[in-house]
Amino acid sequence: MIPGPVPLKRLWPLLAGAWLAAACGSNPTPRIETADDLRAALRQAGASVAETAVLPHPPLGVPAWTWQVNQSMVNVYEFGSQHERQEATSRFSQDGLALDGLPLMWSDRPSLWSVGRLIVLYVGTDGGTVLLLDGLLGDPVNAPAPVQDAPYQPAIAAAIP
Repeated sequence: MIPGPVPLKRLWPLLAGAWLAAACGSNPTPRIETADDLRAALRQAGASVAETAVLPHPPLGVPAWTWQVNQSMVNVYEFGSQHERQEATSRFSQDGLALDGLPLMWSDRPSLWSVGRLIVLYVGTDGGTVLLLDGLLGDPVNAPAPVQDAPYQPAIAAAIP
């Protein structure tokens, strides 16, 4: 005997259970709004984070910290609102090499991320640091810095075709 169609009210608990299992199984990227959110997300991603300095005269006029994230130095600027952060972001040139039309002297290529109330600045090309920040903050707002150091051990990089 072939069973008839199953009433939707009998399928609903199965569908709801499948949806709940799928939602619990995913690990969404945390919403990052503040420096505390970023610090927590970095640590959750397995990075070591140590505050090394507070910039006494931050160029953007808001609290700024220098953090050591694993082996890289990262500057974190926290604004009072997203609107203030957006205004500050617009002060940078497209490539991140000038602020308010004045050239900035970087020791290496800068990468700028703008999210929530934060501008995050990493000056360098360490592939692991760039990938970590990209994964948490999205793409940089300036042209991406060329990545010189692969985030893999040399043996793994050599095995990748």
